[in-house]
Amino acid sequence: VWYYASFDTKGGQILAAAVPVTEFRNRLTQLLAGLIISAVLFIIISALVSFFIARSFVIPIKVVQNAMARFSRGDLELDDADRLSAARMVARGDELGDLVSSILGLRSALTDVVSGIRFASNEVSVGSSNLSETAEDLSQGSNEQAASIEELSASVEELAATVRQNADNTNEANTLSRRVSANAESSGKAVQELVSS
Repeated sequence: VWYYASFDTKGGQILAAAVPVTEFRNRLTQLLAGLIISAVLFIIISALVSFFIARSFVIPIKVVQNAMARFSRGDLELDDADRLSAARMVARGDELGDLVSSILGLRSALTDVVSGIRFASNEVSVGSSNLSETAEDLSQGSNEQAASIEELSASVEELAATVRQNADNTNEANTLSRRVSANAESSGKAVQELVSS
């Protein structure tokens, strides 16, 4: 069986071609098989590329989410695996790397605030120890009251200076804490927006 096709040209001449139907069908089958194989390969490659691209976004976001959850529980320590993951993400140089860098800065600021609060707490402890010693001195005999009152006066002035210093430190720590809290809320919102998008 032959397949005939005619083509009308501008010159009024007719051109005809004859191709056996089996050869035409074999060629068509080969083309369809090649097209199907190409489509399947394209779909597989596209799925793999999509998977790895999505993974490159999901893993850093999960690391950021876990870090923020730990920070919210008061755990500001990073173990070696967290440090390595954070360094890799910062090295990316993209928005996620910038986000991780900002979170590391937040962690550092929070650590400084906690250290400042501990220092202020130790200062208060030292001041209260001084006050306790002064109270013991006052309870000694009536003959030492005049000398004890002078010592008490000096100690109270020293304590007042320490308390003023502690109050200043506490106010500064409170201000830093509010800034850090605002930054944490802003970072948390940014992370939630990033996760939801």
